Amino acid sequence: MKMKVYAGIVTYYPDINLLRKNIESIAHQVDKLIVVDNASDNSIEIKKIVDGISNGLLFCNKKNKGIAYALNLIMETSYEENANWVLLLDQDSTCPSNLIQEYLKYAHRLDVAVITPGINDVNDIDKNEIDKRVELVIEFITSGSLNRVDIWRKMGGFNEDLFIDMVDYDYAYRLCNKGYKAIKVNEISLDHAIGKRSYHRIGIIKCSTYNHNAFRKYYITRNSLFLARTYPEYCNIYLMYLRIFKRMLIVLLFEENKWEKIINMIKGIRDSKKITKNYK
Repeated sequence: MKMKVYAGIVTYYPDINLLRKNIESIAHQVDKLIVVDNASDNSIEIKKIVDGISNGLLFCNKKNKGIAYALNLIMETSYEENANWVLLLDQDSTCPSNLIQEYLKYAHRLDVAVITPGINDVNDIDKNEIDKRVELVIEFITSGSLNRVDIWRKMGGFNEDLFIDMVDYDYAYRLCNKGYKAIKVNEISLDHAIGKRSYHRIGIIKCSTYNHNAFRKYYITRNSLFLARTYPEYCNIYLMYLRIFKRMLIVLLFEENKWEKIINMIKGIRDSKKITKNYK
């Protein structure tokens, strides 16, 4: 039986040239491409791009409801139209021309809920050779992941309380706890930029920072601690606090808008306890 495969992209103030490249790389590989825009000021330009492809569908949210809401809208629309699998992409990702073809080699396995590629971080200057094999993974990022629609439905969708960061890890941990599998196809790699990465050196110690804004610092901090409290089998709460304090130190040493970011990270620590109570 032929698989019906959709793709979905969530946009938020995208670079139009990168978005066009993204759409051109994937539209011909899928039955339908759904774009959900979270109240960008360049939504007219986004519409022109989507209107330019024969299988495109655009939803424009009047306000930013978060990436989890947008992902659920993509998946729900796909479910209603009887799609079997949905490829989820960030707005700045670029797909290889054989991505779906390679993914579908593994789509017959009933216990596989997600198929994900190797990620080529275009900001990473320390690239390693890709191990040419398929492997089971516990964690994966949303961009480039091919998601089985019926399993997404059974799982209750993505967690909209998280709003933006760690939505993918939360979904991955829930899948694992229910006995479903995520596989990584290392023969396929996806070009994807993770933050605005910069590199620094203190003596012989090298470190990097992704330079997320204060808004993102809040959600990264809050949701990281939410994961550690909700899924202790996968995340150690003490190690997570150490990582957060390390991030704070890096912000103080190397990033702009230091105090705004630090204040938002402290708020994230505080609010992580509130959101976790809803899941206990």
